[in-house]
Amino acid sequence: MTMITASPVLSSSDPLPAGWRVIGGPAHSLAVHGDRLAALTPDRGAVWSWNPTDETWGWIGGPGQRLVSGGWDLHSLTPDVWRWDGRAWSSTGSPGSEFVAIGGGLYALAPKRDAVLRYDRYDNSWTKIGGPAAHLVGGGSKLYAIGPDGSIVEYSRFERKWTRIGGPGAQFVGVGATVYALRPDRSAVFRYDGAPDQWTRVGGPAAFLIGGGSVLYATQPGTGSVWRYAGSGETWEQIGPRGTGFVATGRSLYALTPDRSAVLAYEPMNSETRRLRTLMNATYTGAAYEGRMRRGFLVKRLGGPVIAEHQAGTIFQPLSVLKLLPYAHALMQIDRGRSTLDTMVSWPDPTPGSGPLRDVLPTTMWFSHNRSLEAVMNHYSVVAITRNAQQLGLRETEMYLGNGDGTPAGWWAHNLSTLHDLARLLEGIEQLQVVSADTRGLFRRLMIERTPGAGTSYVSPILHQTAGPESSAFLRPLVEKEAGGKLPQVKEFMKHVVIRFKAGGGNPAAGEFGYGEFFTLTLPFKGQDGTVVPTTYLLGWYLNQVFSEIIGPDSPELAAFKNAMFRTPIREALKSW
Repeated sequence: MTMITASPVLSSSDPLPAGWRVIGGPAHSLAVHGDRLAALTPDRGAVWSWNPTDETWGWIGGPGQRLVSGGWDLHSLTPDVWRWDGRAWSSTGSPGSEFVAIGGGLYALAPKRDAVLRYDRYDNSWTKIGGPAAHLVGGGSKLYAIGPDGSIVEYSRFERKWTRIGGPGAQFVGVGATVYALRPDRSAVFRYDGAPDQWTRVGGPAAFLIGGGSVLYATQPGTGSVWRYAGSGETWEQIGPRGTGFVATGRSLYALTPDRSAVLAYEPMNSETRRLRTLMNATYTGAAYEGRMRRGFLVKRLGGPVIAEHQAGTIFQPLSVLKLLPYAHALMQIDRGRSTLDTMVSWPDPTPGSGPLRDVLPTTMWFSHNRSLEAVMNHYSVVAITRNAQQLGLRETEMYLGNGDGTPAGWWAHNLSTLHDLARLLEGIEQLQVVSADTRGLFRRLMIERTPGAGTSYVSPILHQTAGPESSAFLRPLVEKEAGGKLPQVKEFMKHVVIRFKAGGGNPAAGEFGYGEFFTLTLPFKGQDGTVVPTTYLLGWYLNQVFSEIIGPDSPELAAFKNAMFRTPIREALKSW
């Protein structure tokens, strides 16, 4: 068995460009799953996994013919398909001619290419979802396929249908919520704009496109050097050396040297992202977690640039944090005059009943999954809520109802979102892009709010439970630490701090557990005349892991990480005091 080492010798003496480093080698091929990197040894006798916490390689199994990249889990073809969930290998059966992994699903093209199949990790079954097809296209948060005539079609999971979106191309790759194409003659790169046959040119000639993460990359014809797309216009930046076997996740890119003697990593990040990622890795050490966890975070100013992010554009199972979506949808319907706070909505389980939106919406936000959420989703329909979200730009977000519409309870576990999408939702509301000022006020009042003297307790007429008030007092020690000698000003500073948040936790399906929270944090900046100028930040984080030890929302590990996320905006605000 060949071992993947941490310090191989490069076959070339040329120095690596900025942002690149050698992390292992040699290897036959690479794959990413969640936010992890895996490698197949040159003899295909073993699979090794890169541990970002201590930056070492560990053996996880083998042999294998090929690794399937892109999903939450790692899949290995032997030629039968085996799934590694971070804890153990299990057989999925059903070999096919092609495979792509996206989120929690594995997709296969049948051996005769007459059917497209989806493997459901929650009930260990394969379901036909379409076909025939010539090829499958993965890499982003959606599945695409190449039809027998060479055209590209997009699959919508929540509507369970295929739509033709474009003609033939030399190559297609998914990146986030969209797909990029290379013209048949490889003379130009195009991006799909979300409507059939509407594509925008984003670049010139390319030899090969690289998708899979949050950024598009391409190799240059002739030289083979790697270029990164800036995300707008036709602006590209040369970033890398010649390589092979490229795979991407988030904003990281991995490759093999041309002779496959070394594994290279390109991990561009600012100092704040690096600090928070290092802290996150450090807080989840120990055998209990191993390679079982997906995790991400986002820190940005409202309407401004991202300050730090890790896997913020990666789809994850958001648990009840995604309540923000039906909650906002209902308020948008009120804003448009299609509903009122007196509109009655009904729930089927566990005891049939109904209530007005004025009672249902606060209950939905203040408590975990309950009948009020089922009522809102039943009333407006899951498809309508998801379609509305995607029209607002949340194209990687999908919601599913577990019991009320006759679908299996496990469908709750199929909910998808990204931290980028949740940030877009809150920004759209705060900046009055999707609601009126009155409705934004209602949205704010019904969210869980933490202020120094936060309101009164809320009693749910539906669940007959009491919640609140919440306090932002946990921030005071952080403010005092960052304020240094300005302690007399902390009291005044804290008077202006407002936190609104939604948290969620639990196990969406057997064998899995997760937590997530999303915050708007409003801090006081002082202008030159001494007036207070409120500035809002968006902070979000998530983790999902295979069930072993349960890490609670108030655990020391999460508390340390969340405190670190809050410190950056606090430090920035205190500079003006």
